[in-house]
Amino acid sequence: MSTRFEVEITDQPSARRYEMRVEGELAGLLEYRADSEDGPVRFTHAEVYPRYDKQGLGTRMVAHAVADVVGQHRKFVPECPFVAYFVDNHPEYSEHVA
Repeated sequence: MSTRFEVEITDQPSARRYEMRVEGELAGLLEYRADSEDGPVRFTHAEVYPRYDKQGLGTRMVAHAVADVVGQHRKFVPECPFVAYFVDNHPEYSEHVA
């Protein structure tokens, strides 16, 4: 599904989460906390809704969020086990872990 459908991932700062939409429908989210504008971002919970599970979309969402944070020259803390798993499998991001 991730290659055949339009996937959009956006930061929703007021909700403190990234949202992933597939063809406009909310398909998952990645919640975070940030105690200051320049401090580390703590990724606390990732969720892909059952209809979209097991299609690589969670990895795509986390990759987008991590790249976004790193692009802002910020560090992050992978409190969510899925984000920690992502970092374990993408060591290029390990230097950005707080």
